[in-house]
Amino acid sequence: MKKRIIDYQKTDTMKCNNTQINALLTAYLDNALTPEESKMVEAHLNDCSDCLDELQEIRTLHLQIEHTPLIDPPTDAERRFRQMLEKQHKPQKQSITITVDFSWKKIAAAIIIFLAGAATVLLFQSKTDSDTSSIAHLENQVSQMRQVLMTAS
Repeated sequence: MKKRIIDYQKTDTMKCNNTQINALLTAYLDNALTPEESKMVEAHLNDCSDCLDELQEIRTLHLQIEHTPLIDPPTDAERRFRQMLEKQHKPQKQSITITVDFSWKKIAAAIIIFLAGAATVLLFQSKTDSDTSSIAHLENQVSQMRQVLMTAS
């Protein structure tokens, strides 16, 4: 028979406040204490009926658990568990879907905006070219006036 380890928690019905002994009761039943600890628990049990009752409740609980039949898991439980583990360890492929809405109105609006921008650039560029030629013409005239003034003096 397999040995079962049970973590017993103190109930509210316990009246003894010796937490050291309370913590050792389950281990005492399992013969898991050192000889010194066992003697200490036995001495306490001789004087404390509350802890003795508690020990009996733990013993009853242990017996109930030991006599509870083990339930076999479903036959495919291990296979399903391994599949679940594999699923979590495999990197998930992520796909990105881009949907393009080919609305003729949107395409026409985009072409109009593009043409308006190109026309604006051309207008500013021609204006700058004419301004540049005007400035060059004025510089030429200033240069000619300097020559006239120098020759006149």
